[in-house]
Amino acid sequence: MLASIPLLVVAILLIFSSPNNGSALEMVWIALSYNLYYAFAYPCYYTAHSSMVSLSTRDANKRGMLATMSNAALVATAGAGASILVPFFFQSYMFVYDDRELDIAASYSHWRTMSIVLSLITAAGILAEFYFTRERITEEAIARPREEEKIPAARHREACFRSRYWWMVMLYVLFYLMGQLIKNTSMSFYSRWMFESVLWAEDPERVSGALMSALGLIGGLPAAFGMFIVWPLANKFGKQRSIVTGLLLSLAGGLVAFLGVHNFKIVCAGVALKAIGIVPSQFILLALISDVLDHLEAENGFRSDGFTMSVYSAIMVGLWGLVVGIVSGLLGLAGYDASLVRQPAPVENVMVLTYLGLDLIAFTISVILLWKMDVEKYSEEDRKRIRENNTK
Repeated sequence: MLASIPLLVVAILLIFSSPNNGSALEMVWIALSYNLYYAFAYPCYYTAHSSMVSLSTRDANKRGMLATMSNAALVATAGAGASILVPFFFQSYMFVYDDRELDIAASYSHWRTMSIVLSLITAAGILAEFYFTRERITEEAIARPREEEKIPAARHREACFRSRYWWMVMLYVLFYLMGQLIKNTSMSFYSRWMFESVLWAEDPERVSGALMSALGLIGGLPAAFGMFIVWPLANKFGKQRSIVTGLLLSLAGGLVAFLGVHNFKIVCAGVALKAIGIVPSQFILLALISDVLDHLEAENGFRSDGFTMSVYSAIMVGLWGLVVGIVSGLLGLAGYDASLVRQPAPVENVMVLTYLGLDLIAFTISVILLWKMDVEKYSEEDRKRIRENNTK
């Protein structure tokens, strides 16, 4: 975590400091700074951060609550911050218009100012996490009187790859997050070009920012309330059943949105149902991964948190670039042109696909993957075997 602070700050500042002249230097600058952040700096932090839930405690209830609160902070940041507060308060600051013409120089200057603020917030947040978390399971191993066996990375990989539960949960992470990231990445395009109230507005960026904030608020409110009830429900019905039931509700919500893709109210209704349905996935995903890690420890006699969370963070980080490429590529192939008053029909079809359609495919795949995820039934037996292994 500490090592990631200077890396993240430098990477964020470099990303927003590229020369804006269309030169080869700008392209190289963007490629290097982007990969410094997504391929090195952010994985350095996120691998450590995502491991903390499974390493903080063996108590399933406390771990589930910790996973809920940890993901609540992530959801609140993405939902309230990126989808509501930033578009509502800063859209016109980041995109400066002079008589309906975008002032590129002023916009770039404001983005760079935002990057400095973002760097300071990032550094402060990581320092707070470092000082207020503990790796209690790691401390158990350190405190043992016998010398701890060093497990080669190949054995960790082999142990994980042999487990069907590991594959189920990792593939679920891949498809579920891909669907959510594609939806979130395309939301700004959908808000800007799919509603008549935006297309004919005097200040379309301001109006689209307001609608995007409204969609973000509608999508975020279920998470704000759901964090208080999702863990009791998961305790009563089980993590797998809660997640699968929620995903089925999200599928129904997605179908509602298709009833009126240009109707803001209908789209909001569909988004609201989808948001309610993904609440279990948002908050108890890490707790489910922790159950799988406990099962692996019980079976193999050693934990594979490092390798598993490295794969998890690689999926999280790698998907960002892949998703931006998918959305941008599809829009480009369809003929997207930001200078037009209205986008052509093929572009609108792509926006419907990326904002409303692809996450439904991801939900369907996730339900299939988790349908027989019954690792929770081994929880008591796993904890007993782990205690026995640790006392040998």
